[in-house]
Amino acid sequence: MQNPHFQDLRKKGKIELESWGIWRVVEPQLHLTVVERKKEILEEQFELLARLNEQSDDPREIEERIKLMIRLANQF
Repeated sequence: MQNPHFQDLRKKGKIELESWGIWRVVEPQLHLTVVERKKEILEEQFELLARLNEQSDDPREIEERIKLMIRLANQF
């Protein structure tokens, strides 16, 4: 039985079946996948910085992290 995720990707035109068990990623969609992954990584970094700020007592460290968070937010 095929993975439903593969079937969903195939319906959306993101992958094509080349031969039994071999899938090919459709090139234009590859960029979309990279962009989506970049967004996930930026969100993870943002959340980690937010947690560090919650645990920190040093105003300078918090300020520096907030500046970094703003730069990360601008990349979304």
